[in-house]
Parts: sequence; structure tokens; C-alpha cells
Amino acid sequence: ECGMREILGIYKNQMVVEMDFRILKEPCVASVIYLKTPERIRSLAVLLQISLLVRALMQYKLRKGIEIYMPEEMPRVGRDGRKLQTNPTSKFLIEVLRNHGFKQIEKGKYQFFFINRQRHLQVTTLLHLMGVTVEELLLC
Repeated sequence: ECGMREILGIYKNQMVVEMDFRILKEPCVASVIYLKTPERIRSLAVLLQISLLVRALMQYKLRKGIEIYMPEEMPRVGRDGRKLQTNPTSKFLIEVLRNHGFKQIEKGKYQFFFINRQRHLQVTTLLHLMGVTVEELLLC
């Protein structure tokens, strides 16, 4: 059975924990929180933890997809058209998805908007590795 000090030591030695807390401590997050009641602070903390979990799951799915689906030669969908790394981060995925969006083409029908052909290739390849298609995202 682990004591509290031992658990804290194990927890603090996990780099992923420190990386996630770094995200929460960024000025764009921490400096704009104006909550007065403990209930609202706890609620925000839960939402932030869920968002970190979603980021971790996205990264896991992407890396697992690379492990399963990728041939020896990685596609050129990495940064600046370079080969995709074998261990991309959720930050990379979010950067690739940035500046894209959905546009409504008619009532109830949407289309994904890509800023250029390279970005289209990046997004569709990364989503494929995660087991998702653009069309499936549009149905949600």
C-alpha cells in the first residue's frame, strides 16, 4: 500500500502531468478566470480536466492509429510538408485543425472548409489515423 508521500512522488515524476498543468497555467487561461463562488471554481476545474482528458485521448488515438495503419514510409503531412512524426502531440493536431471550420451549404447540411490543399491532406490523413472521417464529424 502506498503512502501519501509515495503517491505524490510518483505523480510528480510523470512528465505528462506537468505538461498538462502547464497548459492550465498559461496566461490565456489562468489570467481570465473571474469566479466568485467555490461551486463555480470547482465546475471550471472539472471542465478543464475534461478538456485535458479529451486532448490526451486525441493524442492517444492519433499515435495508436499511426502504430496500426502507417506503412514504413510516413506521409508528408507533418509540419511544413515534412514527414509525419511517429509521436505527434495533441498540440500539433489542434494546430492543424486551427483556421478550419464548417460552413452551411443548405439547411441541415454542412461542408468542412479547408484553407488549402496541403491542409486538406493533413486533416483527412490525421482524422483517418484516429478512425474518423470529415463526413462523420459533419453528422455529429
